[in-house]
Formats: sequence, C-alpha cells, structure tokens
Amino acid sequence: MTTPLSSRCPARSKRSGEQCKRFVVGGGVCPMHGGSAPQVRAKREVRIALQEQLASSERRSSADILVDAQHAADVVARDLQTSIERGTATPGDVEQLMAAWQRAASLAKVTADARVDERRVGIAEQQGDLMAAGVQWLLDELGRNDAAGRALAGRMFSALGQGVLPSRVVPGEVSA
Repeated sequence: MTTPLSSRCPARSKRSGEQCKRFVVGGGVCPMHGGSAPQVRAKREVRIALQEQLASSERRSSADILVDAQHAADVVARDLQTSIERGTATPGDVEQLMAAWQRAASLAKVTADARVDERRVGIAEQQGDLMAAGVQWLLDELGRNDAAGRALAGRMFSALGQGVLPSRVVPGEVSA
C-alpha cells in the first residue's frame, strides 16, 4: 500500500465527527493531533523516503520478485546445510531458513491469489484481438479482403509471433 506524500490528517472532531482539514506532507496526523511527536515524525520521514525510492526505481514484475525470494530461501538453505555438515549450525540459522521460506511461500500465495498470470494472458489476448481488428480494417480499407490479403495478414502475424519483421517496407510492394 502506498501513502500519498500529502494527505489530510485522518483525525476527527469529537463534537462534529468531521475530519481535520489540515494537510500533512508524508501522511499521518497533523501537529495539532500528535504529528509533532518524535516517533510520528520518524515514521513520516520513513514513509517519505520510501515514496521517493519507489518513485525513482524501476518496477519489477511479480514473477521476478517471487523468483528472487525463492532464490534467497535456497541460498539460506544451502548455507544451513553447509553449517550442519561442519557442525556449526545454530538455532538462529534454522530460524533464518524458516523466515526465508515463509517469505517465499507468502509471496507465492499472494501471486497466485492475484492471478497475475491469468491477467497477463487476458491482456495479451485483448491486444491480439485489437491488432487483428486493426489489420482487418486496414485490409478492408485497401480493398485487399481476399485470399491474398488474408495470407498477407497471416504472414505478418506469424512474423510478429516470431519477433521477426522485415527491415524495410516498400510502399505498394506486396510479397507473395
């Protein structure tokens, strides 16, 4: 959940029940409602720093994040195995492994619950349908809605699917 860098104080009046009208940079409560307290200021600074970091960094896919979490858990597991073989394993090592696996499992569950892959497939299908409709419209406009036009469209979609398109297109030239 992201907190806007400037939002209204969430405190409410006891008499009227209305929300405080003051805005607070970094979220949280205004100085009148406890925003001057050191712990509130510290938390606000952390929120602001996190927002700035999120705004300046590249967003990663949930699949990449999940793979990284699983990799981290695997690294911790291998380190624990080495510690056990040497006889230097501690209960803290086991706790660290359990925490890493719980993080990975939690991320996997969130990803599965969000049905990210299904959404990606749905978006790709919508884009494909839109592209097919655009090609059909173009063929109709060019008067090429015949077998040769459909073959041309088929070759184009095949080339797009393979990630290969001609380096140049000469207007009026249609290869058979």
